[in-house]
Amino acid sequence: MGRTWSDRYYGNDFDSRIYYQDLTMGIHDYVLTLILRVFLRQANPPVGQTQFQAIDTDGNIAPGIQWPLAEWEAFRREFKRQAYMVFNNALMLIPPKDYDGFTDPLGNRRNVRCWLEIDLVEQAAENVHVVDVVRLAHPGDWLRANAGLPGRPGLFTSDNTKPTHTIGSLPQPIRYRRVHGKMRITGGSSHEGDYVWEQHALPHEVGHMLGLDHSNEGSAACKKEPNSAACYGLFLSDRLNIMGSGDALDVQNAQPWIKRITRHAPPTKPAEWTVDFVSSEARTRGLSLRST
Repeated sequence: MGRTWSDRYYGNDFDSRIYYQDLTMGIHDYVLTLILRVFLRQANPPVGQTQFQAIDTDGNIAPGIQWPLAEWEAFRREFKRQAYMVFNNALMLIPPKDYDGFTDPLGNRRNVRCWLEIDLVEQAAENVHVVDVVRLAHPGDWLRANAGLPGRPGLFTSDNTKPTHTIGSLPQPIRYRRVHGKMRITGGSSHEGDYVWEQHALPHEVGHMLGLDHSNEGSAACKKEPNSAACYGLFLSDRLNIMGSGDALDVQNAQPWIKRITRHAPPTKPAEWTVDFVSSEARTRGLSLRST
């Protein structure tokens, strides 16, 4: 395949850029950075009032109050920090065997790391994700976090900086897979039990902004009942994923970077790229499963 690639791409959902990282952080790979523009918009009471009623897409209602400047700035910083902790520099794309576009100054083939940059802007625009953020009058009140859609703002609350915990029984269905030509069986009663894990809502919603669906979005059960428990995964590995109800990553979460790399490096196709973790730390990032 050809050896040329473009270093910048401007998209309707996010922009992206590629460069060779030869010194910073000791990385000797190329880096594909997705640049996500987000307008976090304060949702405050009308002038002369101390509270207002916020409503989510499910019809839940909770009172909101004014954002003090210090708390608002802390929320903005935490939003970016949590998103980076999950997605940034965790996965890498391995080029197709017949594509030599990404080589270092010595001619060695290099991989492409998946990075994320969030640009917090101060106004809505065509390629900006807009989210209204409510400071809850009563911490612990619940409104469903929502990344929003083009032309329809999303919704966050001040409580979204705190993790939610899932506690319950999670039997593992038996499934069969072929490993090195031999059939392996996983799941069944030996994996049944009660587990506890947590999820941070803000990175989950950033995943939606990047185009990721829920772990089990395509299932018949999820299509029948959108946002039901079935959408977040049946197997424990799916439930623990950031796009399920946990904080962990798997290689499927690299899809936004895979789709975008083909814009930078035609004529490669998404199916020709493979994905791996950049380190053992990245492989176990967000895994907080414990048995009860």
